[in-house]
Amino acid sequence: MQTVTPVHDESLPEKRTSTGLAWGCLAMVVLPVIGLFLLLKIPMWINDAKLTKMMGQAHDYPLPPETNFFGHDDDVEGSMEKRGNGDGCDYRVRLSLETLLSEEEIVDYYRKARFPGVDDSPAWVTVYFPRFSTGFVEGSIRKDLIVELSAGHSEGLDFRCN
Repeated sequence: MQTVTPVHDESLPEKRTSTGLAWGCLAMVVLPVIGLFLLLKIPMWINDAKLTKMMGQAHDYPLPPETNFFGHDDDVEGSMEKRGNGDGCDYRVRLSLETLLSEEEIVDYYRKARFPGVDDSPAWVTVYFPRFSTGFVEGSIRKDLIVELSAGHSEGLDFRCN
């Protein structure tokens, strides 16, 4: 019995496996899609985090005396939308409250309040008193009100704001 040793012929190309080629083609298709997805989503995630932080700060700010969140939960609503026809986002946070204080006392309290905005600039505070929203609580008149915080942000690549 004779042993044959294979001879490597350098003139012949090396055989490639089809599996490696398939993974390469798949990577060429999938990686740009993932990159585009991240390019679009990361600015959105950053702005959503800013809105969530603003909502948390508004929730944690002390309420005026004799004032509670409206209803059974202390939910804070937040939204972000394009501002006008320029580049920028408006962040809005709304607190639905009920109080036994007068409108003047509430407005005075929130006039002195300092809420941080999204980029270390103060948020604008607006207080709304819907008409025909009073009720009787233990002989006193309860008033419903909405406190709205607004802040602007003009930088970034979030397509919702451009």
